[in-house]
Amino acid sequence: MTTAVRLAVALLLLAPVPRPGAAQRHIGIVLDGRSAFNDSGRVAFEREIIAFFGTERVVDFPPQYALAVDWTSAGATAAIDRLLGDRGVDVVVALGPIASSELAHRKTLPKPAIAALIVDAAVQGLPAESGTSGVPNLSYIDVAYSTSRTLRLFHDIVPYRKLVVLVHPGLLVAIPELRDRAAALVQALGASIVFVGVTSSAADALRSLPADADAAYLAPLDQLPASGLDSLISGLNARRLPTFSYLGRAEVARGTLASYAPEDDLARRARRVAGNIRRILNGENAGTLPVGLASIPYLTLNMATARAIGFSPGWNTLTEAELLNAAPPAAGPTWTLAGAAREAVRVNLDLQAARRAVASGVESVHRARAGLLPQVQASATGTMIRDTIARASLGQQAERTVESGLSFSQTIIDDQAWANYSIAGHQQARREADRRRTELEVVLQATTAYLNVLRARALARVQRENLRVTRSNLEVAELRERTGAASLADVYRWESELATSRKQVISSDAQVQVAGLELNRVLNRPLEEAFEIEDIGIGDSTLITSDPRLVDYFGNPETFSAFRDFMVSEGRAASPDLRALDAAIASQRRAGTAAGRAFWLPTLSLQGGMSDVLSRSGAGSMPFTIPTPSGPPISLALPPDYSWKLRLQASLPIFTGFARGAARAQANIELDRLTIDREALDRTVSQQIRAALHLGGASWANIQQARAAADAARKNLELVTDAYTRGAISIINLLDAQQAALASDEAAANAVYDFLIDLMKVERAIGQFSFFRTPEERRAFMQRLDEFYRATGVVPVRR
Repeated sequence: MTTAVRLAVALLLLAPVPRPGAAQRHIGIVLDGRSAFNDSGRVAFEREIIAFFGTERVVDFPPQYALAVDWTSAGATAAIDRLLGDRGVDVVVALGPIASSELAHRKTLPKPAIAALIVDAAVQGLPAESGTSGVPNLSYIDVAYSTSRTLRLFHDIVPYRKLVVLVHPGLLVAIPELRDRAAALVQALGASIVFVGVTSSAADALRSLPADADAAYLAPLDQLPASGLDSLISGLNARRLPTFSYLGRAEVARGTLASYAPEDDLARRARRVAGNIRRILNGENAGTLPVGLASIPYLTLNMATARAIGFSPGWNTLTEAELLNAAPPAAGPTWTLAGAAREAVRVNLDLQAARRAVASGVESVHRARAGLLPQVQASATGTMIRDTIARASLGQQAERTVESGLSFSQTIIDDQAWANYSIAGHQQARREADRRRTELEVVLQATTAYLNVLRARALARVQRENLRVTRSNLEVAELRERTGAASLADVYRWESELATSRKQVISSDAQVQVAGLELNRVLNRPLEEAFEIEDIGIGDSTLITSDPRLVDYFGNPETFSAFRDFMVSEGRAASPDLRALDAAIASQRRAGTAAGRAFWLPTLSLQGGMSDVLSRSGAGSMPFTIPTPSGPPISLALPPDYSWKLRLQASLPIFTGFARGAARAQANIELDRLTIDREALDRTVSQQIRAALHLGGASWANIQQARAAADAARKNLELVTDAYTRGAISIINLLDAQQAALASDEAAANAVYDFLIDLMKVERAIGQFSFFRTPEERRAFMQRLDEFYRATGVVPVRR
């Protein structure tokens, strides 16, 4: 409910209530013509008035007194005369711009009458006296936002050169001042204007459009059925014509580009009419009732239509307007919080690098193991020496030799080799822990980025709402200045606040984009890729808080203390940081053991091999013969072609320059250092878990408080705004109230996301994210929690 409506209703509720049991008063209705639009509007109007009176049953709307005429002034005049002359009608209400204009121009009336749908009272020159009509029995509703203002605003958004106005022809005949005023204004803007009459056919209207028209303004088209209105809007969009609706948000939602109108205008008018009827029935003269209905119009823009017609609004328009269909249909993915976390685990570059480190570590373990396995080597050798040397060898070394060989070695006892293998395994366990730590950090980054996108969008909505409130207050200040109730100083101050609010909207929109960049980075997506994300509440099924029993475990300080102890035990058991340090300690302990054994444990190895000469040629390849004086020559045998060897070797260093003692001492010192580091890290992990839980508990409690503060600040702003509208307080009071409401709304928007981010930090601290737990694991978690509480003797607070 807008400020003006709240003020009007508050004043009307102070009027005396008709006596119980009084006879019902009959209300006569005059419509400009019969149409589905007018019939639905009349029913909604009557429903609002009946709801205003509640169970009093003061008024009714007999069907015989609901007259729909022929869309002409003559028809409206005849219907009004009929109802004014019918003694069964107590009050006449005109529900159409033609009938309202005809009624409001009457100088004398035999009974109370209300013109409910006045268009531009000032342009029509309607009677006005001290905020009333001054005509006995006549009241009308002037919403005080003019067609002139909407035409100027449309030109600011779309600098049209030739504007076509689609309007019911009867309206221009009945109120020619509207045509003249619009033509003069458009001409002053440096453009031309064409009026196209629209009755019940959208096709006829589209055929009548000038070929060179570059924008279209939709006046009230009461005779056009809903399907025809949709066809008309579709046809205009197909021609890529920017469109502007006088009637407001409903037609923008149907596809027009923009509108600038008060929120829920028909209901506001109906409530004012109901209040006027109550005052009339309690004896007040309709001519003394206020005719002004302060309106707070607001700009609405359909971005889907803008994209369809190829129109890009300016920054001022984007910051000030309520944007329908602001984001284009997402070409990219739609994420949930759990889905974003899983996707980050799958594709994040940091995590992929950590996985490669683990895979590389596996091969390091294999390399360390290789020193413990048999080593087998095959060889083939070709040798060539000088022929003189070959001859001098007496056949023992040929000039050219080709031989092959096969050798092996096997370590039997080598504690350093076994230590290297064991240390490599521990180092691999550390790499696994590092990968797990990176995974947890990536999930925290992804979930935090996701929640920051939601937070940024929520804060952007708060800033847009604050901009709308500022615009509303500027409208009130301008209205008060026109009536002499305030000075231009108020107007200028609100214009300054409006510029500041626009700047804040621009900044908040930029923060939405920045938050989106971070989420895409973590998810390894194109940085500017569009996406959609689903909002998430505290009770989301993927969160640990979805189990209502969990609240029972921190319902008071005692149970919360036990809960912290339990979460610390869970976190210490799952902490990859502690696991990594445990692996480093185990690795160093094994290195220390090897350093101690190096004093007394020998290295024992078995080695062997065989070789075979495949060919000998050249000098020295034949057996050397020694001639004898009396007998056959003596031949020296060639060395054998095939040979083998087997060796068992044990070795133990006797003196190494004190290196072994230094190595053992250093290993022990490093082990002590790592043990101390482990103790310090254990305390750090416990501190981080407890700190995260304290902050999470505080942000949990802050949600309710922030919401209560925001609710109270909004109510205070409503009261202060009403008081400012009446002139009861200064602009300073309203500014303070608006700033308090803005701060409270921002705090309320932040509170939920602060808690959810704190919750993600708790799960990171304990090394377990609920997204990745199976139902069985969740049940096991709750079972461990129950057992822990039973063991400590603390009883959860059952709610």
